Amino acid sequence: FPCHGESPVGEDLLTVQNCIDDLSFVADHVRNNYPHAKKNIFATSFGAWLTLLCFQHSLPLKKNSSGRRAGDVSAACSDICVDTGKSVGLRDERMNRVDGTHSPVHPLEDFHIILRAPAVTMPEIFLRLLGMTAEEFKEKAPCECSPDPTRPLPLPYSFYESIRRY
Repeated sequence: FPCHGESPVGEDLLTVQNCIDDLSFVADHVRNNYPHAKKNIFATSFGAWLTLLCFQHSLPLKKNSSGRRAGDVSAACSDICVDTGKSVGLRDERMNRVDGTHSPVHPLEDFHIILRAPAVTMPEIFLRLLGMTAEEFKEKAPCECSPDPTRPLPLPYSFYESIRRY
């Protein structure tokens, strides 16, 4: 993700939307370059939360057969299994893209996905992990978040604001 590990980009590019875009880009890259390979995502905590957002984020691009836009994640997918080892089905045959095309319906549709402990209350979890209130973080930001000194992750306050928007 932007600003993580060896990434050369600045802190201002560390946003939830950029992380979702990166996940979609990687999924497309794998699909286009390795069409017959098994495709898997195993994500925990923040990564699991982003995977859920990536899935939910694309739903407004689709309409069901009655012409209404999709809005409810549970109504727009079938056979979702979390941490069971079964394939995740993200395709509902009644759903089409707004432009009428059928594939790919979703950037993660052909991936086997296992999510462990998604951080669905990310703003609260984020502040708890930092051990401070939003006001304290705003004053002290950017704050180093990684316990590994070889993989620094300085987090700006704008990243927390990005999390809150989602």
